[in-house]
Amino acid sequence: METSVQTPTNKKSEIREKIRALEVERSVLENEIATLKEKVEVKELEIYSSSLENELGTLRIEKALLEEKVTAPNYAVAQNEDVNSSFSDTQLNIAETTAAASDIVQPVVADAETTPAAM
Repeated sequence: METSVQTPTNKKSEIREKIRALEVERSVLENEIATLKEKVEVKELEIYSSSLENELGTLRIEKALLEEKVTAPNYAVAQNEDVNSSFSDTQLNIAETTAAASDIVQPVVADAETTPAAM
């Protein structure tokens, strides 16, 4: 039975080669992670943007309805109470949507402010 004995020089070379390979892999993984974080941030910003667009659409509709009622000649006080109730429901829905979108986006914005931009 033959035993192989490695010299210290061969062992050092082998370890250095392994270190270089590990450093390359670390660099690749760090770059991939940075790219994925950017993609997540873009996705979260798209969700927030969509939420804001929906909110603006709702507000524009509400504004148009209110403007229409303000210009109507026979607008009754009783109808005003229905509008206030409907408007309150709309405001609640908008607040919930905005809060949900903010919960998603704020961590991303905070992270973007504390980490340097990926090159």
